[in-house]
Amino acid sequence: MATKKVPYQYYLKIDKSSNPKRSGKYYAKRFNPTVLGTRGLAEHMTEHGLVRNEGRVYSVLSKLCECIPELLSQGVGVKLDGLGTFYPGLESKGVTDPTKFSVQKHIQGIHIRILPWSEQIGNLTSKAFLAKCELEYVGEVETIEVDGKKKIILHRPVENEE
Repeated sequence: MATKKVPYQYYLKIDKSSNPKRSGKYYAKRFNPTVLGTRGLAEHMTEHGLVRNEGRVYSVLSKLCECIPELLSQGVGVKLDGLGTFYPGLESKGVTDPTKFSVQKHIQGIHIRILPWSEQIGNLTSKAFLAKCELEYVGEVETIEVDGKKKIILHRPVENEE
């Protein structure tokens, strides 16, 4: 049974943009670059002990990964109880005269959004979810250029030895 609580790791990165409200300030960013694929999620779910067959879990997740994009491409939202609702949203340029609207000219993209929510652990939005997470500072990030390529360096904090 998977019960180990793993902290949400973050680092600080300085904003070097030209925006005077943000430039020169440090902002927290997600550190953990881990993204579980379908197989990894199936393995994780079997560790919880409800279904012992990783292959069956993987099959269901694989079909879910096929069906959700199919439905979203048709403009249909998909609600996964206890997780949230996935829905498509249009990004478009505005027009003053609706008769001049053109899909090719004015629709710039379709974005997939999720409206998170969970009965099991409470609201999965912003401050309510923050209260459920254990945060761990891992350092400060600096972006440098080496041989024409950007390289990210993590400066870990020095532990106080008492």
